[in-house]
Amino acid sequence: MGGNNGFFHWLADYRLRMLAVDSSAQALDIIKGETLCNGFDVFVFGVKKATPFTRPNTRLRGTCPEAWMDIYRDKNYGAIDPTIEQALRTTRMVLWNDELREENPIFFGEARKFGLREGVTLSNKGPDNTIRFLSFSRSQGAVSEAEGTKIVLGFKWMMDILVETLMRIHDDVLVGEGASLTRREKEILQWTADGKSSGEISMILDISENTVNFHLKGIQRKFHAPNKTFAAAYAAAQGLL
Repeated sequence: MGGNNGFFHWLADYRLRMLAVDSSAQALDIIKGETLCNGFDVFVFGVKKATPFTRPNTRLRGTCPEAWMDIYRDKNYGAIDPTIEQALRTTRMVLWNDELREENPIFFGEARKFGLREGVTLSNKGPDNTIRFLSFSRSQGAVSEAEGTKIVLGFKWMMDILVETLMRIHDDVLVGEGASLTRREKEILQWTADGKSSGEISMILDISENTVNFHLKGIQRKFHAPNKTFAAAYAAAQGLL
């Protein structure tokens, strides 16, 4: 991607190629090619949902070994992945350096068994408080600060356009999990979150208590929630209130 002219030529070409895809497999194949061109072996794109709280639903796509991605999901590594957490704190691309590995020896020790020794991670938050992340890894050759500076802009564009593409083609890594609320449902759930009873909400909104309870039951179904308190907590976590 070197040089301004080279970078903008690459970006225009990358965007056009992504606009032409009509499946996630095609989009991921493009990322696979870019991964190799930039000196990395494999990549993984993931989306970590805001809920459930103790075991967030994490969906993964990429060329990392399937066995590693299974372990990542089974051991709930999405909840503790240090590369994601640091990237969110700094809003910068995170290099997998010695300091990070020393602070998280179990996580990186497990990854190393699958050849995931060196790498970088970018992450950001989606509108529903999901966390999206894109990691590139290789088996050897630490990523220096100079290399990180050289590749970071291209990798950020790569991630943003990948997200746009997966949303356009309705890939379920991004689409299909999130609930939505009507204006009335949102009002009722906001008052519920503030501790108001159905009777109090009915008076505040000038509607019947039966109507309030009808909406609350519908909201609970949307979130698969056993009660209204649970539904309010999930809605707040997903940025719907």
